[in-house]
Amino acid sequence: MYLITYKLIKTLEFLNTKQIVDSIIHNISIGNLKMGQKIPSINMLSEEFGLSRDTVEKAYTILKEKKVISPIRGKGYYITRTKLLSKINVLFLINKLSNYKMRIYNSFVKNIKEGVHTDLHIYHCNESVFLSLLDKNLGAYDYYIIMPHFSSEETKKHISSTSNIIKAIKKYPKKSY
Repeated sequence: MYLITYKLIKTLEFLNTKQIVDSIIHNISIGNLKMGQKIPSINMLSEEFGLSRDTVEKAYTILKEKKVISPIRGKGYYITRTKLLSKINVLFLINKLSNYKMRIYNSFVKNIKEGVHTDLHIYHCNESVFLSLLDKNLGAYDYYIIMPHFSSEETKKHISSTSNIIKAIKKYPKKSY
């Protein structure tokens, strides 16, 4: 058996993709799985529990998109992220720190349910910083909250979006799974 604890295998008695994803994330959060640890192959997991190979493959794809696991060609899948593993992860993007924006952010954090992890990033009204943050975090979060406000290089005025920003935002799925 791979370098995976027997505890994880015994918690994988389920039927669907979401449950596989949740189980692996739960096992990371309680310390059964650690950074760099190898997890069972798609075939091994599907054979061990009589699951459809497609179901396991879909779960691994979701975990790859969330940057929780990474495949190494010819070796298998490994845990690559142990931070930010709540059931729900939110990326909150604002253009600048101001009292008004911080009140909104703090109110959001205070009023969301327990177990939701929120990260705050500031892009300083800079389109390229914003696009870089989006690109770097594509798929790593379940929800993205964006307070758009950019400085136009051409007109020197403040705008809500550009064609590049709209195009980048459209890359994000409307539904995770």
